[in-house]
Amino acid sequence: MPWRQVQGFVTRLRGIGGMLRIVDYHRQRPAYDQLRASPSEEPWSDDTLFTDGHGWSVGYLPPTVAADAMAREGANSIVVHGLPASLRSALDAGDLFEVRPGGVHAAHGHLYEVMARADTDAAGRVRLYFEPGLRKQVAAGDMIVLREPTSVFRLATDQEGIVQRSIASFGDMGMSLTEVLPWQ
Repeated sequence: MPWRQVQGFVTRLRGIGGMLRIVDYHRQRPAYDQLRASPSEEPWSDDTLFTDGHGWSVGYLPPTVAADAMAREGANSIVVHGLPASLRSALDAGDLFEVRPGGVHAAHGHLYEVMARADTDAAGRVRLYFEPGLRKQVAAGDMIVLREPTSVFRLATDQEGIVQRSIASFGDMGMSLTEVLPWQ
């Protein structure tokens, strides 16, 4: 983006008062989807395809699953269901997931990193071990986002994101962010 648009975006955050929901661009999908899955396409039940000539993509993990049971604030593991049955390494260390209570984005960071390989059972359930501990309690049925999980951040200081202009159309900018937590 041209520097003026970047500067306008940062100004719109209103310093440390504004919030920004972003994804980790290098971990938008679980490792299973990136490395192991060999997706293919399937037609509708009547053997027709979409108007662009493609079918349904199959072979990936579902974009969301659900919490199988309640988990208390601070817990470092949760059971989820909705994954393929008996799948080795459905999720792996370093994968990210987001909790959306009732399927709605939380107003605070609810992003977690998986700490150990997670193999599903015959029913497609798995216990995920993660860090940090849950920021808020999770209810059975809450949405667990596996594809493009996000978190909420704000600028670390009011001096972040100032564009250093060199010539008319070019500028350099960096900024530090801090995650928004429920008790802040």
